Amino acid sequence: MPGILGGMIAWTTDRVLSPAYFLLVILGLILNHLALNMTDDYYDFRHLVDALANGENPYTGGSGTLSTGQIQPRAMRNVFSSST
Repeated sequence: MPGILGGMIAWTTDRVLSPAYFLLVILGLILNHLALNMTDDYYDFRHLVDALANGENPYTGGSGTLSTGQIQPRAMRNVFSSST
């Protein structure tokens, strides 16, 4: 939202918006959000938050990729560490 809001403000105040810069900002925000989600999943797994979840709320518990063994913790840590 901040990137889109910034683009809208730039367009409405000056009627100038660089599509290339706007797309770079959106791409950066998406990558940042992905790395943040992976960091959260990693530390939840490391501190057994996923193991202690009761499963009643579908919006908690992360992606489940670490707890089900689809991705190794070290591999996930390497990905989010190199992307930040």
